[in-house]
Amino acid sequence: MHTRERHVWFAALFFGLAALLPAQQVAIADYLAGVGYPNQIAVGQDGALWYTSPQDNQIARMTPAGTSYTVFALPNAGSDPVGIVAGPDSALWFTEPPGNRIGRITTDGAITEYAVPTANSSPTGITRAADGTMWFTENAAHKIGRITAVGAITEFPVDSAGGPNEITVGPDNALWFTESGVNNIGQLTTEGRFTEYPVPYEGSSSMGGITTGPDGALWFTEYWQGVIGRITTAGVVTEYTIQTYAPEPTWITTGPDGALWFTEYYGNAIGRITTAGAFGTYYVPATYPPPDQGPAPTGIVSGPDGSLWFTENFGGRIGQVVFETAGLSIGSAQGVFEEQITFTGSGFAPNETVKTYTSGIGSPPLVTAAADSSGAFTVSAPVPQSIFGPRQFLAVGETSKLIGAASFNVNPRLILNPQSGSPGSSVEVQGFGFYAYWGVNIDWNRSTALGTADTNGIGTFDGGAAFTFTVPAGTQPGVYQIEASWSGVLAATASFTVN
Repeated sequence: MHTRERHVWFAALFFGLAALLPAQQVAIADYLAGVGYPNQIAVGQDGALWYTSPQDNQIARMTPAGTSYTVFALPNAGSDPVGIVAGPDSALWFTEPPGNRIGRITTDGAITEYAVPTANSSPTGITRAADGTMWFTENAAHKIGRITAVGAITEFPVDSAGGPNEITVGPDNALWFTESGVNNIGQLTTEGRFTEYPVPYEGSSSMGGITTGPDGALWFTEYWQGVIGRITTAGVVTEYTIQTYAPEPTWITTGPDGALWFTEYYGNAIGRITTAGAFGTYYVPATYPPPDQGPAPTGIVSGPDGSLWFTENFGGRIGQVVFETAGLSIGSAQGVFEEQITFTGSGFAPNETVKTYTSGIGSPPLVTAAADSSGAFTVSAPVPQSIFGPRQFLAVGETSKLIGAASFNVNPRLILNPQSGSPGSSVEVQGFGFYAYWGVNIDWNRSTALGTADTNGIGTFDGGAAFTFTVPAGTQPGVYQIEASWSGVLAATASFTVN
């Protein structure tokens, strides 16, 4: 992937103002991935989300509740896994482009690797066929590979100047793949017969993801051109231009609503297109400070929970597209850790129990409410530990399974213990609601730098990671400010009284 300057403000400006299609309301939530650069994502037979991180040389697993992840390092340096798919054997299979291998990882983390016979073939995309075999692209070798569950590999050359990129199984049981470097979509039968279809849009030489749509056609992304393409099994191509600014569509999947959903890498958004060609756009909020690059959503997959899940390649997070089927709002637009906020729900089933979660659905409940006879409720709860910026609260009806979502902005907070003392005494500073994995500067009354506190994955430094300082000797009695800042920007203050 190339790098460009990313306009983080653009994503933040439109958060909560998605270009929604009629009767289609969604919310975007996200969770810490445990790896720095999540790339491709798949659903394992264990119901968890599995994703690759090439720069970290790792594969990770996260539960749909978004509360726990496990990271597995690959045994060979420089393997840089990219594509990943659930196999027929309860394991996940993945590609290693620079390692020239196909990998297999069990749900408990045991890894086996198989060398691709052609040297330097750069295996990239991977998919699973109906017979349980996995098929993968060899981008540099101009071949398509087939691997069985026991690791036997067969290669099929494709007569094309383009490099096979991403791959899927079509409704005709053939393998369909995008090609980089040329304006073509390729088709390979399981017997090895290759056909190539030109894509009309001139310059669409960097095509990305491809998937089978609910209409029996193949849908694909044209990365540089900002176009979504559709090709029938007879080779008839239709193209739809995305109307947002520089979207760079990357991967694409069929959603549970019968539409196609795709990631917009540069546009920092999730796109939706119906089979009739109508677009919708949902912007992904930035959860780390500028001038860092935006989230750069990359891989996307339909999850086992009726949501869509995607990777944030420059965010170190996993995103979730939640379909809202009930109403949820919060009395305050923003707040700090432990502040009481009021949730109001509507449209749930009459008299059912509704749980609002601390993190994703299935995480520990933040608060439980009983809906009245109209399906409404009002309940209060303290703001939980969360990173700085926008987040979603999700509420689910225990009987109806209806889902409500409410956006909320978390601000930083400092807590001092004790809040008063004499010169030379020790003070513990706890911080909540900061950026994740960030160094926060702690100052005394804007005049003395006390040091730096490092936050964890939820923007917190407390407990054993709390910051401790000594009240400067000779300080006169009075009220002083303890200040937290990053990059010269004041984020939070707390008062300390010197006796």
